[in-house]
Amino acid sequence: MRNIAGIFIKKNTISENLLSYFFHSAFFFVLLTVLNILFYTMTIVQYENENEQLLLLNDFYTQLNETHQDLYTYAFSGDIQLYHVLQNEQESLSFTLTDISAISVSSDFYRDLWDIKGILENYFHQCESIHLLVADQESSGSVSSEYDTADDMFERINSEFQNLYSQILNASRDAATIRQQKENWFLFCMILTLILILLYETCQAKHLASQISGPILALTESASKIERDGLEHAAKISISSFLNEETKLLVNIFNSMLSKIQQQMTDLENYMNTKIQLKQQALENLKISEQLKNSQIKMLQMQINPHFLFNTLNMISQTAYTENAYQTIFLLGKTASLLRYSLDFSDKSVTLKKELEELENYVYIQEQRFGNRIRFSFVLDEHCHNILVPNLILQPLVENAIIHGVSMYLKDAFIQISTALDRSSHTIRICVMDNGIGMDEEQIQKIKLDMAENRAFDSKIGLSNVYHRLQYFFHGDADLVVSSVPNISTEFTIVLPFSDNDAS
Repeated sequence: MRNIAGIFIKKNTISENLLSYFFHSAFFFVLLTVLNILFYTMTIVQYENENEQLLLLNDFYTQLNETHQDLYTYAFSGDIQLYHVLQNEQESLSFTLTDISAISVSSDFYRDLWDIKGILENYFHQCESIHLLVADQESSGSVSSEYDTADDMFERINSEFQNLYSQILNASRDAATIRQQKENWFLFCMILTLILILLYETCQAKHLASQISGPILALTESASKIERDGLEHAAKISISSFLNEETKLLVNIFNSMLSKIQQQMTDLENYMNTKIQLKQQALENLKISEQLKNSQIKMLQMQINPHFLFNTLNMISQTAYTENAYQTIFLLGKTASLLRYSLDFSDKSVTLKKELEELENYVYIQEQRFGNRIRFSFVLDEHCHNILVPNLILQPLVENAIIHGVSMYLKDAFIQISTALDRSSHTIRICVMDNGIGMDEEQIQKIKLDMAENRAFDSKIGLSNVYHRLQYFFHGDADLVVSSVPNISTEFTIVLPFSDNDAS
């Protein structure tokens, strides 16, 4: 009795509902105002960030020009105080370039920025070489030669910088277009929200007028329906926030009683169908699992990365301009062979020998592209080349070695592809090794985690894709091993099982 009395003390009266109605209206008004302020603030902040990015690039360009001018003055004057200024300017350039690295634009932007960073480091080394020659007063002729080299590096940095600046400007224009679209969308949403609020408040007013008679009519109609149609067709009475506390208590008790009776009837019916449903579900799960596995294999095999084709065709067009047509035709033939291979064998297995032959076409194209910058080497054990493998498992590894390993090297880059048959462990080891920048342990662990977590459905053929196609093809008996020593070498080794029937 005390609990019931306590409930009736706190009443949800009509006057309280009316006050709540006005509070709702005020809340919506304040909410819309706050949203407008927040949207305006976010727009201003985004605009200021874009301006700061442009200013940061301008600062870098100004500092670079000042540094190069000071280098020229120092190289031919030998003022030691100016050399200290040069050191400070180089440190400032490095800090500014680090700040620019935090700008989010595009993958091309980061690639160009990485190129600038590499050239800038060489430029700093060239400055140090000039300083050593200036200190040796008997080598004035060598100072001029070293400065010319530094001047060439400066021009390359300046050229790459123009690309960065263009990308930032394009990104700013795109951002301005997006902001305008967001503003239009926000205005549309605000108008729509106002209309919805007006409709909501109108409905609230109607409910306030009918809050007394509504619950009583609902109880009466529900009781009549139970008498007429039976319990199985009875529905719970909705408890809206406009009911007073007395009516809520009555409706809750009614709904609870009705729910318990209906639940008992439903449990009996569900129990009879449970075993049949479980068996059907188990069969469906097996079918779906098999379909998913087949789909994953097809998706993994159909992905092709066209990036190297773009670079190849671009290089061929330049070759056609500067060389004879015979060289161009030969390069086109190599490219066509790669295309035919990727299309004709996209869902088939090939021998390791065939995979290596097509890889040699790819390597030849890259040799024409990079010239003497990168040297390729094949060390092959032909005893294991009859084994069947998925197509396009080696080209992604070599492409990875070029892009992430040695692409920035101006000379002495080296990539070796080797195969070896180990009869003692019944394995074939296919190794792609480069002498590039390498990876630290954290990067290696990230690659292993990507492969372990089945991140295979990228828009390109990557390491994870190669790993999981090998796993599917060899039923989990294959492996892709990664090892690296920073600035010395990186190795990606495919380990495949073999039987005596596979070896020739």
